[in-house]
Amino acid sequence: MNAFAATITNPLQADDTLALRAGQVMFERHCLVCHGPQGHGDGPIIGQGKFPMAANLTLPVTVARSDSYIYALIRAGRGLMPAYGPRMNHLERWATVMYVRKLQRAAGGVPAQPAAQTATPAAQPQTQGQ
Repeated sequence: MNAFAATITNPLQADDTLALRAGQVMFERHCLVCHGPQGHGDGPIIGQGKFPMAANLTLPVTVARSDSYIYALIRAGRGLMPAYGPRMNHLERWATVMYVRKLQRAAGGVPAQPAAQTATPAAQPQTQGQ
């Protein structure tokens, strides 16, 4: 995505059950039709004579994406996926990311840690002569 995607973090708590439920509602409303109920890319409008394909959200390539990447993809869209920024507010997009992570865990994936948890410590300033 862009530099913006690398700098944002989910403001919702991982144990926020209301946010997770909101994410499920948003997923079922906007995403299920293509990605399917478990996120396998097998929604009802995908197949021969229908829409050509949708990403399987439980594959390692997507599981490895950061939360901020998935958030930005929901917001801006890419390829055949439309932008959902106008259809979901900021917190609804984050809640949807949380729900996608739940689907990934249910499929046996281990989602990437949020950027704030995987950031490396800042480099120590070098002094002259080092």
